[in-house]
Amino acid sequence: MEHPFFSLIIVDDHFHAQDKHLCFMRNEKIPVEFIKKTWSKISMKDQKGNLFLRKLTNESYKLLDWPKIHSETLALCRNHPSVELVTGQVQSIIEKDNKVNINLGQDKIISCDKLFNSVQLVKNKVNLVQQFQGAIVEFDHDAYDADDARLMDFDGLSTHGSLEFKYELAFTPRKALIEYTVITSNVLPREEIQARFSQMLQGLRGVQRITNEESGIIPMPATKHVNINTARILNIGLAGGFQRRSSGYLLQSVHDQLESWVDFISSTGTPRPRGKKLTELLDTIFLSVLRNNFSLGQRLFISMFNASSGDQFLRFMFNPMTIKNMYPVVMSLPKRPFLKHAAIHLKSFF
Repeated sequence: MEHPFFSLIIVDDHFHAQDKHLCFMRNEKIPVEFIKKTWSKISMKDQKGNLFLRKLTNESYKLLDWPKIHSETLALCRNHPSVELVTGQVQSIIEKDNKVNINLGQDKIISCDKLFNSVQLVKNKVNLVQQFQGAIVEFDHDAYDADDARLMDFDGLSTHGSLEFKYELAFTPRKALIEYTVITSNVLPREEIQARFSQMLQGLRGVQRITNEESGIIPMPATKHVNINTARILNIGLAGGFQRRSSGYLLQSVHDQLESWVDFISSTGTPRPRGKKLTELLDTIFLSVLRNNFSLGQRLFISMFNASSGDQFLRFMFNPMTIKNMYPVVMSLPKRPFLKHAAIHLKSFF
């Protein structure tokens, strides 16, 4: 039964739904009609073209149908008498007199009792970024196994001064999302990323059609930093530190936190950020090693992939890890650079 005094205001820049390709591992709460595609295998390919394939047993790699869930959620909100949609950009957030005031500029202020905040007003220090440019590519021949999600393909790409790879999600044998991705210390001009992507596509045989181009930048901060929660403000998304820093994945962690969002509405205390120190430490060491030696990047990812089952590797990439699942991944990593960087960062976690 709905609470008679409950109302919800949602603030967004534009409420437009671009066709984002958001992948996650599992979530039983998402209806099957909002899952666009599921893959039962994952793979990688090294610089020499060797293919490494893993079947998924208890897990699966899923693609959210973002336009569908976005449009249906907005329609539900527009038709609900207790929900208001406000277009604007958050300028500041201030707690005062048992209220949270959200400044949208031009003297427009929203006052509320509780706030779910996904805005990073103060940007974290970011030592690495993951940039990508991609598109839906159709071929005139069968180019893919439609059950295989190619997470990283290093074939013919550079690992010096940055880490480059190709990401391929096959929808059918002749149609796939293909992305050029680079992990680097400095953001590259968009024109440079587009040029590299175009050059990569020119090397593919039998390309018939290219549509739905997209691009983006994913931060990979060297250390976890989150906005401070209060009894009235719960930080979510990147602002809440939900991202798995070593892989860039965010959606699965958001799913795993949803129950705490419901608890926050009726609670009077300050919510504590969830997270495992061991996972955060591993991310910090991993990114520290990568930042100081990009030429190790391919070896790190391929070694971890080969040392684990498909299920274990997905859990490592997405977040829900146990020591049992983490052990083969950690043991596959080169000992000398990891012990060196572990000694640098270990003290800050305890």
